[in-house]
Amino acid sequence: MREDASPATLKHLPALDGLRGLAALSVMLHHFALDPAVSSPEALRLVRPFRLGWCGVDLFFVLSGFLITRILLAARGRDGYYATFYKKRALRIFPLYYATLLGVIYVVPLVAQGTSAGVIGEHQGWLWLYLTNVGSVLRGTGAFTNAYADVNHFWSLAIEEQFYLVWPLVVAALAPRALLRATGVGIVLGIATRLLILRGDVGSQALYVLTPCRLDGLLMGAALAVAMREAASQRALREAAPWAAALGALGVAWIVSQHGPGFWTRPMMSLGYSLLALTFAGLLALVLTRPDSALSRALSARALAFVGTYSYGLYVLHRVGVVRWIVPLEPLAFGRALLGPDAPLARAEPLGLAVFMLLSTAVSFVFAFLSYKLLEKPFLDLKDALGRDQRAPAPAALRAPETPRRARRRR
Repeated sequence: MREDASPATLKHLPALDGLRGLAALSVMLHHFALDPAVSSPEALRLVRPFRLGWCGVDLFFVLSGFLITRILLAARGRDGYYATFYKKRALRIFPLYYATLLGVIYVVPLVAQGTSAGVIGEHQGWLWLYLTNVGSVLRGTGAFTNAYADVNHFWSLAIEEQFYLVWPLVVAALAPRALLRATGVGIVLGIATRLLILRGDVGSQALYVLTPCRLDGLLMGAALAVAMREAASQRALREAAPWAAALGALGVAWIVSQHGPGFWTRPMMSLGYSLLALTFAGLLALVLTRPDSALSRALSARALAFVGTYSYGLYVLHRVGVVRWIVPLEPLAFGRALLGPDAPLARAEPLGLAVFMLLSTAVSFVFAFLSYKLLEKPFLDLKDALGRDQRAPAPAALRAPETPRRARRRR
C-alpha cells in the first residue's frame, strides 16, 4: 500500500477533540438522567432524550481504534516500538485510573460513608487488573453493580486496555494491506461472537462488556487509520463517509423505534452495536476527509474542544463517590427545596432532576479540571518528552557514514 506523503493524516485535528467531548457528554448525561429514581411522567419525559447516551462509549471505541492505530503505524519499524508505546499509554492512563481506585476504595468511605464501601472486598482485584468486564460476567452483574456503584463504568476502560495489549503486535506483524484485511476479519468475528452468545444463556452483560464482542467499533476506527495513509483510499472515504454514517444512523433509528433505546435488546446486541460503529466511523471519516466542512467546524468549536480536553477525567470521575457525596441522588428533594416542601410531584421532580444533572455536570468538570492540572498534565508532559526523544535524530557520531550512493538517494 503506497502511503500518502502528506503529514495531514498525522496532525492534530480539533474536530477530534469535539467528537471526544460529545462522547463524554453523552455518557455523563445518560448516567445523570437515569441514575436517580424518578416516577412522575414529567420527569420521565425529561429522561427520554438521554436514554441512548450509553452509545457515547461506542464513539470512544471508534476514536480509540483510529488514534491508537495511527500512532502505531507511524512508529512501525522504529527502535523501542513496543516500549515507547506502552510507556506512553501508561503515562496517559494509569495515574488517574489508579489514583481514582485508591480514592474510591480507601478515602471516599471515610468522608462519605456508604458511597463506595462495597468496593472493598473480594471483587476489587478485577479493577486493579483492568478486568472489570470479565469479572462482571464471571461473578454476576448484580454483585458487580452493587459493589461498583462508583466505578462500574470502568468496563470500557478494561476493553481498551485489553485491546492495547494485543493490537500493537498485530500492527507490527502485518503490512498495511494485510492489516486492513485483518480489521475486516476482526469486525466479522466480533459480530459472529455476539450472535453465538445470543444463542446461549449467557446474558446481555457479556455481549455488552466483553472485548471480543466489541471489536467492531475498535477495528472500524483502526481500518480508518490504515485507509487514511493512502491518497486513493482517502478519496474513496470522502465519497463513502456520508452514506456510511446515514446507513448506520437509519439502522440504529429503526432498532430504537421498534425495540427501545436499551443496549440489552436482541437487535441492538446482534447488529445495533455494529451499526453504531458504522455511524461513528462515517462521522470520523467525514471529519478526516473534509476538514473544512460545516461538521468539522462545528466539532472544532471551542466549547466542545474544551470538553474534549478533559474528557478522560470526566469519564473516569463523573460517578465517583465524592461527586455523589456533594450532589446526592435526590431529585425530588432538590425540587422541593426550590419550590417548597408541599410542591406537587409533577413540578418538583422534573425541576429537581434538571438541577441534579446540572450540578453533577458542574462538579464533574471541577474534578476533571483539577485532575488534569494536578495529576494528568505532569504525566502528559513526560509522555510528550518521550515522544520527542523518540523522534530526535541520532547524534552525528552515531550515524552511519554517508556514502556517495546514499547521498544521491537522499537527494
